[in-house]
Amino acid sequence: MNTLKGVVQSTEKDSENRALIMITMGKALVHQSGISITTWAWLIWNWRDHSRLHKCLQEHYGCVSWPSSQRFHSGMSKPLESICCHEKIIKKIMEKFVSSWSDGKKLPEKYVFPPGKRPGKVVITTPKNIPVIDIGKAVGLDRSVIIQQLMQASQEFGFFQVINHGVVSALLDDTRGVFEEFFALPADEKVDLCSSDKSKNCLFLTSNVAYDKEEFHNWRDTLRIKGSPLEEHKQEWPLKPVRFRDIVGDYTNELRNLALRILELICEGLGLEKNYFDKGLSEEEFLVVHQYPTCPDPSLTLGTRSHTDPGLIGIVLQGDIPGLQVMNDGEWIGVEVIPGAFVVNVGFVLEVISFPSNTMRCIRPVPPLHSNLIIC
Repeated sequence: MNTLKGVVQSTEKDSENRALIMITMGKALVHQSGISITTWAWLIWNWRDHSRLHKCLQEHYGCVSWPSSQRFHSGMSKPLESICCHEKIIKKIMEKFVSSWSDGKKLPEKYVFPPGKRPGKVVITTPKNIPVIDIGKAVGLDRSVIIQQLMQASQEFGFFQVINHGVVSALLDDTRGVFEEFFALPADEKVDLCSSDKSKNCLFLTSNVAYDKEEFHNWRDTLRIKGSPLEEHKQEWPLKPVRFRDIVGDYTNELRNLALRILELICEGLGLEKNYFDKGLSEEEFLVVHQYPTCPDPSLTLGTRSHTDPGLIGIVLQGDIPGLQVMNDGEWIGVEVIPGAFVVNVGFVLEVISFPSNTMRCIRPVPPLHSNLIIC
């Protein structure tokens, strides 16, 4: 600690070296007490001034005591002691996440839905399913046929699946893999993304943003990132896994292109200009990834409760295990898992314009074999 004081005092009049002070302190604390260097990197990156650091320490480490700016150089001990207790703070934040405590044996009371909202003993297989459309055929003479299929599916179901969409399987595998790696990271590598502020461009949360106000919790952990404009928001995405930003960036671009292709076909079917929805309606995009850990009793809880998507259009990449359901004619029907296919949901905005936007939910499979990952 004396070494740290010496470094602070030697640069007392040089405000531009504040970050160097933080780096030196961070390295020493990592060595002395095992504090995650990732945590310190986050503080350094966010470092602006004395009060900004104080706010960071309050929000992320529960540090209330902090010396005034005049006492900053001589009063380092208390905040440093608070930081040294950071493992307890991280544990407190992360203990809400299903994946951090679920052992697949017991379903906590807060996750048991009322009888009328439970999925019950669900049978996934059903003779009725949403249409599957080969969008790769939307060229030449077959284009009008595919447009008609899209229009009919949108009107009757509000959902459809697309195959031969042009997004290569290698990218789908890489995207799924990098998200699985993210969810498997140690708690201290993810805790800085936790927040109840839904305006943030990158959020790691459990159940919903309003977790503390919920009567019942969804059985899921979630990563939500804003994807457009890509270069603007990409810098706020997770740094780990190291491939995250490149792979997810490519995936986001491909999904945007696919969404615009589908919307163009729908516009043709509605008799609108083909780029009608490009003019401001499709600018704000989010990529949401739900992890559904193994559940001890899927008949009592939901991974995602019934809802209608508020956006223009939603594109979902299902996990390997069936679990997604959509409402049609008052009946919940299971969505078949087709490797490499995307489930497309006509959103609320499009519903106002022309089509019905049906309700969907995600249940846990029966029996619960292992965790599931859905990207939407």
